Amino acid sequence: MDEKKKLGEAKYFFKLMSRNKKNKEKFLYNVSAFLTAARSILQYSLEEAKNKSNGQFWYDNYISRNIILQFFKKSEMLTYMKNL
Repeated sequence: MDEKKKLGEAKYFFKLMSRNKKNKEKFLYNVSAFLTAARSILQYSLEEAKNKSNGQFWYDNYISRNIILQFFKKSEMLTYMKNL
């Protein structure tokens, strides 16, 4: 399951973000990697959901009820990153 690998990747970069709070350049590199991994989890989940009965409906409904998942799904997160 690719989602689990990407979740591990996101956790790894989150830890690096925490360790590099005082080094802006390293911190931003790790934020970018974290957000990319987190967004990939949603993309893999969507592809998996599409292959199941009512999967797309379930996915859309689940995402629409979670503001954090909405953030990762939207492309505006890239704009947010540029402003850090």
